[in-house]
Amino acid sequence: MKDWKTIKKGDYLYAKVPNHPNATSNGYVLEHRVVMERWIGRYLTSSEVVHHLDENKHNNELSNLRLMDIKDHGWLHKKPLKLVQHNCPNCGVDFLRRPTGKYKPAQPKCSRKCNGEYSRKIQMGLV
Repeated sequence: MKDWKTIKKGDYLYAKVPNHPNATSNGYVLEHRVVMERWIGRYLTSSEVVHHLDENKHNNELSNLRLMDIKDHGWLHKKPLKLVQHNCPNCGVDFLRRPTGKYKPAQPKCSRKCNGEYSRKIQMGLV
């Protein structure tokens, strides 16, 4: 049972808990953190994160919350790495690598060895 006033600010709900050590100057704390703290019986540390299982930031039911380490939470939300298929201009092998960007070579090579061989071919005017 909630014994605090709740307000919405941005994507999250905040609970009015003026005596909380991590409260804002107006006395508000993220509601999902307050719910978890009441459940475990202590204040959360700065390295602890409360994750919403259904990713609905307004659903602060205890059954929807999971206490996690900040590093584990980061890995959970990490976006998958996108790989692009390239063809090595030196040996002709197809390989996967991150997409080339603004400061990356236009034609990535499959290995450092192929990169060196291809550079020598360019210097000698063979390519």
